[in-house]
Amino acid sequence: MRLLGREIAREAGCLVIGEARGGEEALARVLEDAPDLVLMDFHMPGIDGAEATARITAARPGVTVVAWTSTDDSAVVRRFAAAGAIAHLVKTDLSGLREILRRLADER
Repeated sequence: MRLLGREIAREAGCLVIGEARGGEEALARVLEDAPDLVLMDFHMPGIDGAEATARITAARPGVTVVAWTSTDDSAVVRRFAAAGAIAHLVKTDLSGLREILRRLADER
């Protein structure tokens, strides 16, 4: 997660517990650390973010995944939705990220 994403997460009352450099590492971290929320990029080494999301939501149904990517390609958005992501945000949509993180923090 970029520094800006970390700052927004902290601002929303979220504790950032980890970061992964690829899809397989993201899945392993979720299985090990059991976070409540995952911000998932699409373009990563190994399996892409949509596939990682599908594996994460299958292995840990209680984990909330938000796609936070550099693309708004409709095929990517559909893949994330089918994989179980609750929302898709483009990385430039910082107000949208703040809103979702605050809402999720308030729900917990």
